[in-house]
Amino acid sequence: MDTWTMYYNAKGEPVQKYGELTPGGKLIGTVTTTYTDFNATKLDDSLFAVSGTKNCPASTSCTTAGERALLNRRRMSKLRMSSNAE
Repeated sequence: MDTWTMYYNAKGEPVQKYGELTPGGKLIGTVTTTYTDFNATKLDDSLFAVSGTKNCPASTSCTTAGERALLNRRRMSKLRMSSNAE
């Protein structure tokens, strides 16, 4: 499992992120990201707007237990909603 460490200045702003890449438990490399000009300005919410989600089909190849559990909860919710409508 990879390990990531974030370093912050006295104002709570990120200054550096350090990571160790360890697939299968074996260290294969490190990554260092340095933040030299961090700006905590509030971004416009429209930058994060996602369109078309109602028409986006569910994946047929979910591979993690968390993804499968989420899809199962959605399916159960839809089943309950459709049975209540009848």
